[in-house]
Amino acid sequence: MRPHFTLSSLFGRALPALLCAATLVACEPGDELSRFSGRELRASVNSFEGGLLAILDRYEPERGGCLQLHPDVVATFDGVPLETSPGGPVVERCEFPNDPPFFTGKLDTALFFDAPRNAVMEIRAGDEAIIAEFTNFFGRHTFTLIEPAPVVKPGEEIFLEWDPPTDDLSQLEGVSMNGTVIPAALEGHGVRFTVPANFPTGRFNVGHVGQVTIPAARCEGVARCRSFPWPLYRFAQLNIQP
Repeated sequence: MRPHFTLSSLFGRALPALLCAATLVACEPGDELSRFSGRELRASVNSFEGGLLAILDRYEPERGGCLQLHPDVVATFDGVPLETSPGGPVVERCEFPNDPPFFTGKLDTALFFDAPRNAVMEIRAGDEAIIAEFTNFFGRHTFTLIEPAPVVKPGEEIFLEWDPPTDDLSQLEGVSMNGTVIPAALEGHGVRFTVPANFPTGRFNVGHVGQVTIPAARCEGVARCRSFPWPLYRFAQLNIQP
């Protein structure tokens, strides 16, 4: 016996497909950007070639299990289009945090040697958006460069100011002089430390030990926005003389 279809039954079967075709985003797996409002957006350049990595990571407890971005999400950093990885798969039962969404791209490294200026990252899906403006993201992030290099004696105390002054130095633990780690104390927007009494003479690069954070002047759509300096920067120098 052939199955009997009425017009109403055919319309009922076709309606979901028609609705899906008309609203494709709703039929694709993934969550609205508003579901990520409790997360942290972290962005940093993680290669000497200017490769950018930004992550929408867990920051506050979430309900509803695993989250994944819709495939229509687009992201830019300082106007540069980014590749989007939506995150771990959407499953019916999610007992453990899945892989967070992340974004990758490549920035012009010459920008890190110009005057400091802000950079804006945008993540958009329809009318929803996550926006972060990172303060003085571009430009160098290091101890202030002084030429000629200051002359310091072994056992002498010295203060080095950090550039730019907008960076968060609260996690700094010390300085590194050609691989030798020296404890340092935060003072103003720089560090004060004592050159070891037995330190050899010569000209030495001075780097930082600990994390430096670039704060966000604007952070919309998520709980927190942070960034970190490019790992390649010019070193300040000290001239250690007896």
